[in-house]
Amino acid sequence: PKGALAIILHTCEFPEGNTWGKRITKQAIKVLSAKDEVGVLAYTNSGEQWIFDLTPASEYEKLVPKIEAAQIGDMPSFHTTMQLGLKSLKASDAAAKHMIIISDGDPSPPPPPLVQQFIDAKISISMVAIFPHGGNDISIMKSVASMTNGRYYKPEDPNELPSIFMKESKSVKR
Repeated sequence: PKGALAIILHTCEFPEGNTWGKRITKQAIKVLSAKDEVGVLAYTNSGEQWIFDLTPASEYEKLVPKIEAAQIGDMPSFHTTMQLGLKSLKASDAAAKHMIIISDGDPSPPPPPLVQQFIDAKISISMVAIFPHGGNDISIMKSVASMTNGRYYKPEDPNELPSIFMKESKSVKR
């Protein structure tokens, strides 16, 4: 069965974070089957938006320039990007639907009704907390992952990111 994966990148606040974000996104797509769908969201100069909406992973060569050109900024809130991702994932005819969010944990938390919509739609969310700073409480990220049957990661080294994203992509492929 076809899977659908939405990736939210909030990678601008750790050393070479946007370079890492682009790299791990490309690796995650390569793990998907050709008929799986993938989309990438970020906070950009134009606000929260799709870098590209759900697209068959077979179009990898067309997606790479969009990933490379992405101007990823400091996302103020999880709400809008999660809502955009939810809308497309719900509209997809994929059997398995998943979202991966990588962040330092400082955006405002998603409202509980939005998280409930993910639960109701059986869309899991895995959260990757990378270099949380300023004493921010990452329990929101842990909680969202747990409530939606996703996974929570807190790698100490960015070199761990590729294997996390590939593992998460494989969960969609299954």
